[in-house]
Amino acid sequence: MRTDKEIAGLKKRLGERIRKIDGCWEWVGTTSASGYGVLNVNGKRVMARRLSYELHIGSLGNRIVRSVCNSPGCVNPKHLILGDRLKGGRP
Repeated sequence: MRTDKEIAGLKKRLGERIRKIDGCWEWVGTTSASGYGVLNVNGKRVMARRLSYELHIGSLGNRIVRSVCNSPGCVNPKHLILGDRLKGGRP
């Protein structure tokens, strides 16, 4: 469980690495080869959209975080939803 001080610091770090465009919060920090935002938190690589979901909405457990706008760089919590991994890679 993160403290209020940790949450505030992480929200600040996220805010410094986004550009708001047409409702999306596009990640302008480090990205993966697939274009997804990443950052280090306590020495661990974290996906920016997962962190944004956790900080603004709540726990996500083992679920994946998807964006309704289909932009890999979007970390706007209003665009993020939880999903499940497909078994076998296809529906």
